[in-house]
Amino acid sequence: EAAAARLALGGFLTQANGKPAPPDAKAPKQQSAPPPPPPRLDFKGSEGVEELVLLLRRGTAEAQGKAAAAIAAAAAAGADEARQVVGAGGVAPLLLLLRAKGDAQEHAARAIMSMADSPEHQASLSAAGAIPAAVGLLRSGSLGVQDVAAGILGNLAIQSEPNQTAIVAAGALPGLVSLLAKGAAPAKEQACFALWNLACQHPPNQLAIAEAGAVRPLVALLSKGTPPVQEEAAGALMNLAAHPDNKRAIAAANAIAALVPMLSQGGGPAEQAAGALMNLASNNALNQASIVKAEALSPLVALLQTAPKSGEPASRRAREYAAGALMNLCLKQKPLQDRVAAAGAVPLLVGMLSEQAEGAQYEEAAGALTNLADTHEENQAAVGKAGAVPPLAALLRKPSASAQEEAAGTLMNLAACDANKDAIVSAGALPPLVALLGSGSAAAREHAAGALANLANGRPEHAEAVGAAKALPPLLALLQQAPEGKDAAALRGCGGAGVAARAASALALASLHAPNAAEVRSEGGVAVLATALGAGVSEAAAALVNVSKGDEAARDALLAAGGAALLVREVSAGAPAAQAEAAGAIATLAADSARLAEAVVAAGGGGPPP
Repeated sequence: EAAAARLALGGFLTQANGKPAPPDAKAPKQQSAPPPPPPRLDFKGSEGVEELVLLLRRGTAEAQGKAAAAIAAAAAAGADEARQVVGAGGVAPLLLLLRAKGDAQEHAARAIMSMADSPEHQASLSAAGAIPAAVGLLRSGSLGVQDVAAGILGNLAIQSEPNQTAIVAAGALPGLVSLLAKGAAPAKEQACFALWNLACQHPPNQLAIAEAGAVRPLVALLSKGTPPVQEEAAGALMNLAAHPDNKRAIAAANAIAALVPMLSQGGGPAEQAAGALMNLASNNALNQASIVKAEALSPLVALLQTAPKSGEPASRRAREYAAGALMNLCLKQKPLQDRVAAAGAVPLLVGMLSEQAEGAQYEEAAGALTNLADTHEENQAAVGKAGAVPPLAALLRKPSASAQEEAAGTLMNLAACDANKDAIVSAGALPPLVALLGSGSAAAREHAAGALANLANGRPEHAEAVGAAKALPPLLALLQQAPEGKDAAALRGCGGAGVAARAASALALASLHAPNAAEVRSEGGVAVLATALGAGVSEAAAALVNVSKGDEAARDALLAAGGAALLVREVSAGAPAAQAEAAGAIATLAADSARLAEAVVAAGGGGPPP
């Protein structure tokens, strides 16, 4: 009552200790109760994509599972549907559901796998955390979910170097390798698929996968797996075999003996087996011998056929892989060149050059013909007779640098056969060959120069045509280039090989035609050739002879460039072929010029040979 009276009179309430409370003290507020959560939504079955995504966030557990299943079906239906799911914000709640158990987890994983199959969603899925989430499922998910997790990683790795690197860094390899040995057939297939894509054109991953112990279980699946698993395992081994350090380990695991029978199975297994053998044979003599010993030549040639006697024809890609394997096996191997040609490969390979199938590649077929014709006159004539020249000339004009490179290489080898020279010129090959001298890759430039040299060799009319095609200035320009690193050897040449060596040979043979020699002189060619000779291009000696012979001004230019001393040095210290070239040049030039003969003696040459 006293307190009420004081309040009525404007007084203060007292605190528990009897002291008056300060005038600004406020009575504590009671904390308000939180609003009730929104009710969980039920699945009705008629929801659109946005409503389904809302169910992922706010649905009952049962509704979330059914919504995830519906979204998984929608995402698997096509790119537009997957795009709608991503646009509706479905990625984050689907990833959250991966932490759940049971059907909802599996349906969410399948939806993510379908979205990851489209390159446009790979970056957003990775940024949202799909990679560590999928790796977690590999470690702790149910058996039914592990194969989907492997599929997610396999899809995210398709043609995505950042994702390939991130997946391996996230620790995916042990789980994937474990699935190869312990998983059910679908899990094995998806694990092979993931390793295939992780290894594709990614050398660090190729090594890491082999080091993780994947080779032996992959090889085991070649013999024990179902056809789809065999195909995926062979595809993974194909990409692993692209790394030189893996070739021996794959062969040591008895992969070759398992791959060769697959060539006769047809379909995907045959295609990927051919690809694996192609890569195993590349630059590996031991594997090449093992593949031949395993009797792979006949089934490889049989794969090239478009109308086999039995079974369905192989896919274009399978035939390309078979051609690539034959290309690698025949390199510098005359007995195999004989056997492959005798097996009927030449017309089949030539036919592949003219096919216009969507996505067709021509490098392997052209490369196989290149190696079959290399220093093999009978095969050169057979390839030309089979009609290879027109499609090869057409390939020179295609935008693919590798196709241009291989076509020029084949034409270079074919042009060494006199029976093919007229056909090559008539097919209009000279202009694109000349164009490649300035715009092609290093190998394309070498092959183009070699083709021009072989065309001019022994055929004055073709030497004249080379000059008329304006080839001489770009040939001289090739001698003035100074590549670095691994291309430096190409400047010097070796036994006729290398860009500069081919260019110098082409100039030497073309300059047998007097107007061409005059053009080379007018372009400052004597000094260029002398410099190339000083750099070790022994083929420049013959070119100097043909350019300078009978022309006093050219001989003076050669003397001014120190040509006599360079020729003497080649005779003294060059390789046997270079010594012969230089000695012949000295004999020819000194007989034509007393001053040059004196310069040779002064340089320590002792005088021209008798």
